[in-house]
Amino acid sequence: MNVNNKKSIFSNKQKISILFLFSIVVLLRLPQATIHGRFFAEDGTIFFSYAWHASTSHALWRSFAGYLNLGANATGLLAARLVRAGYLSLENAPHFTMGIALLFQVFPAVLLLWGKADWLNSRRAIIASLAIIVFCPLGEEVWLNPMHIQYHLILCCGLILALNSPETVMGWLGEGFILLLAPLCGPGAIVLLPLFVLRTLLDRSVPRLVQTVLLGCSSAVQMLVFFSANPLRGQFHDPATLATIILVRMGVFPFSGSHISNKIGRLAFKFYNAHGVGWWLLSSLAMIYCGWLLLVAWRYRRSSVCWLLLVSLAIATAAFGGGMIVSGAEEWFMVAIGGRYTFVPLSLLGIGLVAMAGRQAAPTTKWAMIFYGLMLFCGLKSYITPISIIRTGPNWKTQVTLWHEDHAYPLEVWPSTWTMDLSDIDRSCPKPSLKTASRADPGYCESSWITRQARFDKIRSSK
Repeated sequence: MNVNNKKSIFSNKQKISILFLFSIVVLLRLPQATIHGRFFAEDGTIFFSYAWHASTSHALWRSFAGYLNLGANATGLLAARLVRAGYLSLENAPHFTMGIALLFQVFPAVLLLWGKADWLNSRRAIIASLAIIVFCPLGEEVWLNPMHIQYHLILCCGLILALNSPETVMGWLGEGFILLLAPLCGPGAIVLLPLFVLRTLLDRSVPRLVQTVLLGCSSAVQMLVFFSANPLRGQFHDPATLATIILVRMGVFPFSGSHISNKIGRLAFKFYNAHGVGWWLLSSLAMIYCGWLLLVAWRYRRSSVCWLLLVSLAIATAAFGGGMIVSGAEEWFMVAIGGRYTFVPLSLLGIGLVAMAGRQAAPTTKWAMIFYGLMLFCGLKSYITPISIIRTGPNWKTQVTLWHEDHAYPLEVWPSTWTMDLSDIDRSCPKPSLKTASRADPGYCESSWITRQARFDKIRSSK
């Protein structure tokens, strides 16, 4: 039976209730931040601060770290302008930006609740898919901050590829908005364009062609107008190293937790440095794992499982293969470093397991259910015990009080090693360069960000 012709599994009232519950669970991940409000790292230090000092056009269309992040730019700009105009207090500004981020964070849940697909054939499958997203292990980095709206939009694009084409005008408007916005918030969504082209060719579908054109046009604008080389990116890995990173982050971590995966990560780093038999065996095992994921995708090529796994691997390959911030080799294999890069691959891998578990005649059904259970358990553990450096931070209202006394005071944001400049002096930003970057540059400048990024990742890895 065609899924599109089946009666809706949940009523609209039930869907709205589930969406509300989903939002509550999201908010409870970091309750102190939810209650008191926070700016997280670049959200305050870069995007809000730059909007505070720069003109509207510069703040909205600024390319930072090599690409346009329209979601972060627009949110920071809107919040800064509202505060400046007196419509929003500075004390409540973090709650405002977090609220916008929450809106985007529920987008994937909206797609799963109102979308149609072969695996969304029961209430249990829908709830299981939602649970994977909301309890994704180490999801703190992408939690309620406008800077990382881009990752939730990438996840939405992956889901759109795996879902059936919309049947309603509202569905088309919603998905069209996502496909146009996602590439303008970061290059991650652009990685999926070849897969959209492939599905369009295989399905010979006009609706798929429309989706591909929307994504392609927005991707072209990002790449031709805003994208540029960044001195902290472009650390490309050979296939063996890339496969080993994927094995640790996508093969060990989601099913065993951070403690065991970090032990294996340290072992991988040791083998990598030695480049002996141990490295050869481990990297061979890693390449077999990646090949096995591709084989599973091929086996399920007539179902959504294929697209879920292919998107998961594509994003992981792009992120771990050259998209991460340049760092030491040990950090490549440590799951707490760059947790934002694992959010989309792990979410889609988990939903892929849900899709496989729902195919009763398939021989992998039982194993898919077991691995899903392990992944959900690790996600719940991560949800209950988030990374300590992200769990708490400075009291924002106290910081604002100190700023009111002296506008030159650098307000502390989460984590407390980051501060934001809301002084009365507007300073221009030099061109970012590894050679000329200085901590003396304004904190909202990319040149200053370059000098502090490595320090933050080092502190975070020790927690």
